[in-house]
Amino acid sequence: MSAISGYPQVRPVDARIQPQRFILVWLTESNLNGKFFKCFSYSSLLHTLFRRDHHNQLERKRRASIKTSYNDLREAIPSLRGSKASRAVILQRAVEYIEELHKSNRDHTHCVETLRRQNDSLDSRVNFRGYEDHMITYAYNIVLIRATETPQLKSPVLITNSDLNRLIDLLPINNQFIPKQ
Repeated sequence: MSAISGYPQVRPVDARIQPQRFILVWLTESNLNGKFFKCFSYSSLLHTLFRRDHHNQLERKRRASIKTSYNDLREAIPSLRGSKASRAVILQRAVEYIEELHKSNRDHTHCVETLRRQNDSLDSRVNFRGYEDHMITYAYNIVLIRATETPQLKSPVLITNSDLNRLIDLLPINNQFIPKQ
């Protein structure tokens, strides 16, 4: 077998080893002005064909996976369930559905925040009512103490400035109903 231009001649190393079978393949290269033969060993050609077949199987599997994913996506969109639709329509409706879900989520979040603010407002009213009761009880106790200190007085008991200051200290600070220490 003579060498083809650019490819050395293949000879068996040992006379006992059978020479491999070679296949000449007609190749066309666009960057070469013309056509030429390339010599492939039978095993390398089989390997190349096996690789191509394996690649084709992987590509079919990938396409089947994409098709399944599109079908799953179509079934996840309420307006497309059970209908035939092109991939472009499926993607377009999926985007619209996702935007609709985002808007609904924002609306629900806004509603939750509004309810939380109303709840906080009601809690502070309840707390303020509790402090009002506390201040009234405190003032009543002061009046009782003054009345018991001077039982002979027939006039109303006056609350002193220090008593008023103690009551003022119980008023809310920055909407926090915690008495001053």
